[in-house]
Amino acid sequence: MVETIFNGCEAALWMAFAVVVVLRFRTAAPSARRVAGTMALFFVLFGISDLIEMQTGAWWRPLGLLIFKGACLTGLIWCFVGLVRK
Repeated sequence: MVETIFNGCEAALWMAFAVVVVLRFRTAAPSARRVAGTMALFFVLFGISDLIEMQTGAWWRPLGLLIFKGACLTGLIWCFVGLVRK
């Protein structure tokens, strides 16, 4: 029960991060906005993965969820590096 509540809060946090990134970079250069938009999408997808985790009970089960989370983290790191370089 506690894990489910935590995952729900965590999903909301990732969604909030997506909103913050979009608002923060709304007036940036077009290339930075594009990367920030991609980063926001990855935050939303990572939040969705936490909603799925609420149903499965584990971040590594099923294997597809683990791969999905790994892809989201890889994308977030790639976007972060891209924004730092801009």
